[in-house]
Formats: sequence, structure tokens, C-alpha cells
Amino acid sequence: MAYLWRRSKPVTDSRGKPIFDETGRPKTEQVGKWLIVDKFKVQGKWRNQTFPTGTEDFLTAQKELGKHELRVGNRVGGVRDTPFNVFLKDMRTFQGKATLSYDRKEKYTYSMLEKEFGTRLLGEFTPVFIEDWQESLFERGLAQSTIHKYMGSLRHILNIGIKRDAFRGPNPFVKVDICKPGKPRELILSPEEQVKLLKACLIPQNDAHAIDPKTLHDIVFVALRLGMRKGEIIGVPRYSGGIGKKVGGLRVRDYDPKTKVLKFYRSKTDSMTEIDLSGFPDMAEVFARRAKGKTDPNEFLFTRRGKPIFDVCKAYRLAITKAKIEKIDKRTGKVINFTFHDLRHTACVDQLRAGVPLEVVARVLGDDIRTIHKVYARELQQGHMAAGMKLFAQYLRK
Repeated sequence: MAYLWRRSKPVTDSRGKPIFDETGRPKTEQVGKWLIVDKFKVQGKWRNQTFPTGTEDFLTAQKELGKHELRVGNRVGGVRDTPFNVFLKDMRTFQGKATLSYDRKEKYTYSMLEKEFGTRLLGEFTPVFIEDWQESLFERGLAQSTIHKYMGSLRHILNIGIKRDAFRGPNPFVKVDICKPGKPRELILSPEEQVKLLKACLIPQNDAHAIDPKTLHDIVFVALRLGMRKGEIIGVPRYSGGIGKKVGGLRVRDYDPKTKVLKFYRSKTDSMTEIDLSGFPDMAEVFARRAKGKTDPNEFLFTRRGKPIFDVCKAYRLAITKAKIEKIDKRTGKVINFTFHDLRHTACVDQLRAGVPLEVVARVLGDDIRTIHKVYARELQQGHMAAGMKLFAQYLRK
């Protein structure tokens, strides 16, 4: 139900004392602009949502109330549609735990959607409104993959709303033409570019807080050869399943110089991974050198002035610039900026090109075999397609 409400204050005399009526109660008067108070039920609990009328006149406020009744009139059993921000808050706190896989990226996505829609009722999300909103995102210059992620998150929220009786009718996304992300940009460094990058890491950087060149070289070398994520190499904040803040990074205890086995936890799944480096002497030498002289097993392998390194992006970007590594995206014509995570893509493709079994590559990277095929081995699959067609053409000419 919805009703009009306005703030009340006590009536006082010239000396500031309250005036009482015949029953002995203090007199009050209504001041300020009228508000529409909408009362609705979510998860069995009553909630209030206020909407400003922008007027102090009662008759004008009644007209605004009538418009509000028509706007939110989509109801079943007298229960109104739920405001977007209220329902999103209930999704996060339902039964004392997150109902979504609420990691850092999704947290940013849902926060953006909450700012975008605010108190808009779930019943107002029509196919026309969603398509217009999608078009406005294109006009703002957002990437196609980002828009596709936002649309998928909104569709998921509306599906949850239907299941919990907070949204009436079918999901409007069944009639919405969602944009599909275009062809991903090239993320692979060639062998020549890898050599130039490693040499650029050894060049001292003119910064008081710069990372030691040899340390930066070893960090990039580990990412480039083992495909480890940044949060698995250095001490950066990470989340385990979206709950609890931890500090990752390789420690002295993670590498056994006798067996040459590296053990560490994955930053995404928090699962233990073991990599035998007995057949990779260059990598074993890096970890042995990093652990030399460190007696505390909990000490980080990669440090700066004895303290853990929490950010390597600035030093990495400077090394990329010094190496003069840049490519032009064929779709957009813009210069591609190689991120630290692109080293992981390069490591996967290089291992596959070297003939490492797919199961071993998936275990080293800590990913599923299907993910390796879909995400990391895209460039390699294109080469296999061309080679396959060449063999087929040779067969037909026989």
C-alpha cells in the first residue's frame, strides 16, 4: 500500500513552549513537502520506500500519488514490485550469506547496476527499456564485452527476482537482443618480444620506490614460463571464494630445493598446486636464488628492501614501454596494451606449441581443459585449422 506523509513538528507559543489541546496532547503541524510512502513485502518482511512529490500542496500530492499507483500497479495478491536497490541488498544478505558468487569483479558490477537503476522498480524493466539502456552504454563508449557482462548480470538478478516472487511476469530478456562480445584481441607475445621484455626488466628505473631490476626480471620470468597469476607470485590481497581477505604470494616454504617441487595455492580456487621443476633448471635456479639467505619459512620470495611487494603493474608497464612492444588491434585500430595477465596467455600457448600434453598444461595453469581450449589456445587452434585444411587439400589432389 502507498500513502502520503509529511514531517510534523510541535506548535509552540512566542516563548517556545508547546501548546496543548483539550485532551492534553501537544498540538502539531505538518511542514515540508509531501512524500509518498510505499509499503511492500520482501522475503516475508515489510519494507518502506519513499518517493518525493516535490510539492507542499495536498491536492497536487494526491495527483502524484495516483500517478505512482498507476506506475507500480503491476501486483499479485496486493504485493507490489520491489525496488531494484532493496532487492539487490536482500540478495546479498539473504539467510546471512551471499546468494551470489560475490567476488571482487561481481561486486563492482552489481555496485554499478545499483547506481544505474537505484529505486527503479523491478516491474519497470521492460524489453524496450533494457534495449534503450544497452544502446546508451554503447553511446558512452563502453567495450562490447563489458556491456555483455552487465546485461548478463542484470538478467541473472531478474531471474532471482522471479524465483523469490519479487518480480511479476516472465523475464523481459527473452525479448531482448543482447549484444555479443566481438573477437578477442591478440594476447600473445612472440619469442622476440619475450626476449626484449626480459631485457627491459633488467634496466634500472628512475624511481625511489622502484622494484629491483633483477627481482622484476624474475617475477616476469615466472609469469611468462609457468603462467602464474600476479596474486600467486607476489603478496597482493586476494579473496577465497568471495569470503575473507587473505594475502597471497610465494613464500620460502613453498619451494623445496631438494625435490625441486613448487607448492602454492591458487588465487581463484584456493586449491593446492604442485609443479615439479626438476626438468626445468632455469626456473629451479630462480627459486633457489630467491630463497637463499632467508631463514624464515613464512618470508616472501620476492621482496623490496625486505618487505613484500604489493604492486608490480607500474614497473611492468615501464618495462613494456622500454621494450617498445605494441600492436594495433585490427578491429578498433587502437594500440594494444599488454597487461601482466597476458603473460599467462603467452605461457599457455608456448607450452602447447612445445608439445606439452594438454592435461599437464591445464594442471600447471590451474584451469580446466575446456578453459584452455576456449580461452588460451585460441591462436594455436587457428594455426591447426590452417594446417588441417592444407592436409585435406593435399589429400584431394592425390
